[in-house]
Formats: sequence, C-alpha cells, structure tokens
Amino acid sequence: MLRLLTSDLVLDEPDDFDLTDLPALCRLVNWAGMLGSRVLLSSATLPPALVSALFDAYQAGRADYQNACGQPDLPTNVCCAWFDEFSVAQSDHTGRESFKTAHNEFVVKRISKLKPLPALRQAELIPVINQTDDVQGALQAMLAAFIEAMPRLHQHHHQKHENGTKVSIGLIRMANIKPMVAVAKQLMAISPPTGYQIHYCVYHSQHPLAVRSYIEERLDVALMRDPFHPEKLWEISEIKEALKQGSVLNHLFIVLATSVAEVGRDHDYDWAIAEPSSMRSLIQLAGRIQRTPSTTTTKH
Repeated sequence: MLRLLTSDLVLDEPDDFDLTDLPALCRLVNWAGMLGSRVLLSSATLPPALVSALFDAYQAGRADYQNACGQPDLPTNVCCAWFDEFSVAQSDHTGRESFKTAHNEFVVKRISKLKPLPALRQAELIPVINQTDDVQGALQAMLAAFIEAMPRLHQHHHQKHENGTKVSIGLIRMANIKPMVAVAKQLMAISPPTGYQIHYCVYHSQHPLAVRSYIEERLDVALMRDPFHPEKLWEISEIKEALKQGSVLNHLFIVLATSVAEVGRDHDYDWAIAEPSSMRSLIQLAGRIQRTPSTTTTKH
C-alpha cells in the first residue's frame, strides 16, 4: 500500500496470469485506483474481457479516491490512453461501455494499419500422423515431424560463417514438460543426418533454480542478437566450440522448451516448431522469432 501511494503500477503481460489469479490482480488494480496511482498494461495479447475487468476494478477504486481527495458525488472520469508503434489514442471515460467502444476503435484502426504491411513471419502446418492412436504413438509421430522439419528450417534460416559453416538456433516449444522430456530423450538418441551436428538444450520450469539460472544466462548470451554486428554470434563459446568441428558444415542449436521460452525473455530464434496450445501462446512465440534483421531471405 505504501509503495502504491508513491508510485504508479506497471503490469507486464497481465494476461499470463491464471484465472485463479484474477481476483488478486483486480484487487491490486483497485488499490492503485483507490490510492491515486496510474496503471499501465503492457502486452500484445490482452483479451477484451480482461481489459474491461481491470477497468472496472480501477474505476471503482478511483471513485473512492475522488470521494476522499477530490469532489464527492461527481462522475468518476478515468483518463485512458492506448499506445502502439503507429499512434496514440486518448479519451476519458465514466463507464465501461464507452471505454469498450474506444478500446475496440483503437484495435480496428491497428488492424487496418497492419493488414497492408508485408508478413514478417510465415507459418506452416506440419501434419502429425499417429498410426497407433495412443500416447506413445503420438510422441513417435511428433518425433518424426520434428526430424523432418529441423534440417529444412535450418537451410532456410541460418547464419553463414566465412568458412562455409551454417549455424541456426531454433526452438521446439511443447505444451507440457513430461512429453517434451520424452521427445528430447528420443531426439538425443538419434544420429543426425550426414553433414549435420545437432546441439540440444532442454529448458523448462522444473529445473533446480541454479540450473535454470545457468541455462537462461547462456540463452541470453546466445539469443540477444545485435543487428549491426551479426558476427558476434561467432564469439559465443558454444558456437566457437562447434566451429572447431571442421568436417561438419551444418550446426543446429535447438532449445526444447515449454511456455517458459515465450514470456518475459527477449530471445531471438532463427526458427521455431510449436505444438499448438492457444492463440495467445502462438502470438507470444512469434515475438521470439527473428526479432532483428537476419541474413536469411525467407521467414517461417
């Protein structure tokens, strides 16, 4: 409460919270309004229902603040603003309906500006054919799809060293830890195609904290791309070690991860394969693919 009295509240990716967290989230926003703070919601995937619920919570708190510190019994006029890479919109609202109308108008304008732009990323549906109709068969089918897609995506999206070696860093994102670990074990047991070397990193939320911290530190080093100095990739210790294997011309560095790879990390992968789980998850994942200009000519 003391912190909210002297600062504003920024909620990064509030839609990442579970539904069971929504009451606590609304209470926090309500307190911010009650104590006169401003609230900023930052996300690319805010559902309208969540935005409306948080507006209601804030307006209720702001009404109490106005009665205590302003003029009582006046309509609570909340100052609202929307920001994106194209423009800024601002309006004041005394109720949910006018707020929803303004929110929808901003979204419609944003969509109209996005449509004419060239697609930065392209997606492909890869068929997964399960012959046995059981869990083990499904894992084997996914494994076969991964094995087929990884070299193909690598050839489309890689960075080439002056000695001719091609390196790409890809992400395989699965929805749950146990199937992901099972697939990872099988992938690691398979010999790569001739001329390829595949380096795997398994990344999920159940690692011991020290292990997870080390993994994230190494991923931060490898995946914070510098568009002005792409040659810095060759200075990363894991990449340098791989390049010493002169007989291999294709090196795939593949992170097998759950949703921990999607939110809160400014990682920049060359390509990704995702097990579909939700539209929000796919949007967040797309934000981790080719965030900076690359040497490749096509994007998937």
